Amino acid sequence: MAAEQQTRNRTRLLCPFCKKTVYSLPAHLRNTCVKESSEIRIKQLVDSAKKEAQRFLQHGRIWEFSELYHIMEQPDRLNGMIKELQNRGNVVRNLPPKDLPTASAAESCQSPESIALLLRIQPRKSYGFIRQPIASDSFTLNDCQAWTVGGSALNMIGPEESERYLGIRVNPMRGVMTPELQNQFEDWVRLIGRAPPRCVSTRNSTSSEVIPSRG
Repeated sequence: MAAEQQTRNRTRLLCPFCKKTVYSLPAHLRNTCVKESSEIRIKQLVDSAKKEAQRFLQHGRIWEFSELYHIMEQPDRLNGMIKELQNRGNVVRNLPPKDLPTASAAESCQSPESIALLLRIQPRKSYGFIRQPIASDSFTLNDCQAWTVGGSALNMIGPEESERYLGIRVNPMRGVMTPELQNQFEDWVRLIGRAPPRCVSTRNSTSSEVIPSRG
C-alpha cells in the first residue's frame, strides 16, 4: 500500500531517448534505453530530466498572447509553433521525416500534394499557376505537369485567363486585375437611366412642390 502511494505521488519523468514518461526513469534507462551505460551516466540523465521537468512546470505551461500572435503572423505558422513547443519542453511525436509544407511551398509544382497534408482541397474548385523566370525579362508559365491532389487535377490558369479570389481577379501575367472603372461608371449611368422616375412630395406652410427623382 505504501509503495502504491509512493508511486502515485511520484512525478513522471521524460526519457530523452524514447520520449515516454515513466515513474522510475533510472530503472527504465537500465532496462530499456541505455542498458550498457554506467550508473554515473544514468544519474546524469535522471538529474537532467528532473531539471527539465521543473523548467517545464515553471515556463512551459504559460504563454503570452503576444508570443502566440507573433507565431501566427509568420509565413510558416505550423513549424514555428512546433519549434516553440519543443523549446518549452513539450514533445511532438510522429512528425514526418521532413519539414511540413510552408506557405512558400505553393511556388513549386509539387506544392498542392504537400499542402494537402494540412488542408482539405477541393480540386474542381481550386486554381493555380506557376511562373518560373528563365531570364531577366522572360519566364515560363505552367511549364510542368498539371497539379493533382488525391489523383484529381487542379485547374491551371492560362495567360489570358483570370480567377476571382477574395473579391479580386488574379491573372498570371498581370497579377491583380483592377476593374475598368470607365466601363463600370457607364454601366451605372445606364442602369440609373433605365430606372423609372419616382415623385417625392415636399410641403411647407406656403407652397407645395413635386420633385421628380430617380431611384
